[in-house]
Amino acid sequence: MVPNESALMMPRRISSFELKRFEKEGEIYYILRDDNETDYYRFNEPEAFIWDLLDGKNSVDEIVKKVSEQFGELTEEGLELFLKELEKSKLIEGDVYSKKYPDKEERLKKAENKFSELLSIKFPLLHPDELCDSIYKRTWWLFSKWMTPIYLILIVLGIAIFSLNFGAFSGPETIRVWDSGYFGVIVLFIIFAPMGIIHEFCHALACKKFNRHVWEIGVMLYLIQPYLYCDTSDAWLCEKKSERIFVSFAGPLATLLMGCGMVLIWAFVPLSPFAQLTLQRLVYFNFLSVLFGFNPLILLDGYYMLMDALDVPNLRTDSFEFLRKAILAPFRSLVGKKSDFSGYSKKQKVAYSAYGSIAGVITSIILIYSISMYYVMWDIFTDFFMRFFSF
Repeated sequence: MVPNESALMMPRRISSFELKRFEKEGEIYYILRDDNETDYYRFNEPEAFIWDLLDGKNSVDEIVKKVSEQFGELTEEGLELFLKELEKSKLIEGDVYSKKYPDKEERLKKAENKFSELLSIKFPLLHPDELCDSIYKRTWWLFSKWMTPIYLILIVLGIAIFSLNFGAFSGPETIRVWDSGYFGVIVLFIIFAPMGIIHEFCHALACKKFNRHVWEIGVMLYLIQPYLYCDTSDAWLCEKKSERIFVSFAGPLATLLMGCGMVLIWAFVPLSPFAQLTLQRLVYFNFLSVLFGFNPLILLDGYYMLMDALDVPNLRTDSFEFLRKAILAPFRSLVGKKSDFSGYSKKQKVAYSAYGSIAGVITSIILIYSISMYYVMWDIFTDFFMRFFSF
């Protein structure tokens, strides 16, 4: 008797990955981290059990038998589809299961991934882990609970004064530079850069508060707009959800505190007209960036806070994937194919539809605005240089 093909397969995991166990409110889950990269994956108990068996010594049939004995019935196909996902993420060796179960929509998914990558391009600048360790040793007290009352007083006073003088901060002379709101945004981006650096380092220092690593700091183009970023993905290994949320919250909090501090300087310190106007511009842009950063519909701090609060690691990706299936379902039915939604609960269907639809619209609006900003800026700079060289 010749053994079947599956019995001969000995799937082997990539050895550089570390698996860490977590327990929250009776739920057990595992975080898988690549020691050489900054990639993280979340497994449930059966998936972690399978991962331990992927040592190149157990065949598919043996793994199916052991998992079924431990957690209930598992089919060979179910295991192999899971192994296919591990292959696609390069967590196990080979491409056996990807070939055995070819994805009929692979080209469309690849196109979507390429488009997503173009909308979020990162340029790493430095690996700041040791630097952040050094800074945190001197600034740890800023992240202690004893500073909370001081921060609250500063925020309340700053927002109150800003609200009472909103007209001064949001007037045309504040927003427009060279009679252009678009150019004003560019100028504000430039003068706001130091605060952006502080914002990102506060994410990093909050990560250090919980003894996690900071992988990189750099510049990114998100929706073709420039941003600084800090990779604090190691916060996924924090024991508590509140710790992960705090790491995401630390940056916007620092930006808000800087804005409120500048409001108090503007209100109580004698300044020249130019200094006052500069502060007004910085404060206005500061508060706008705080609101923008807390927006959970785009891939900024607000999204990661929402994701951690709901404990849904891939909320945006899963929402867009569900919407893609839902949109394509009528077209697939025309050619006699049926879309499978059995893996989604009723709550997930509603949540993914709502979040994916709104996030898609908001993202599109921001992208269109960004494109229009570059278009107008090209005309402004072209006109400026033509006038400059005409003298």
